[in-house]
Amino acid sequence: MTQESLPGTTDRQLARLLTLLAENATIVISGARIAKEVGVSRSMVWQWIERLRELGVKVKSQPGAGYFLEQVPDILTPDTLKRRLRGSLFGKHIFHFFKTDSTNRVALDLFFGPNWRRCRLRC
Repeated sequence: MTQESLPGTTDRQLARLLTLLAENATIVISGARIAKEVGVSRSMVWQWIERLRELGVKVKSQPGAGYFLEQVPDILTPDTLKRRLRGSLFGKHIFHFFKTDSTNRVALDLFFGPNWRRCRLRC
């Protein structure tokens, strides 16, 4: 099962945006620079900033200047996890969710596949 096939997994570019903001937490980054570094349009950057805000990330904007984090969030992004787990058994396959209804359900979906719930005890 791939990360993309699981509903709710973190979009890699959205995670990249959060990583970029967190790694440059003390400076204002222009929307144009973010768009270039993440590889999306300027309007998509605005949509993702709004999505991060919905997830509770405190992103501030300065009109005409760009965006910055008011407070660095207590969120491990996939990029951060990969760097910290490089070379270990745990760094090979990372499935990241900003929010999930049940970590147990996700673990079972990953292990058995998304159709495990349809299976009876005999499976």
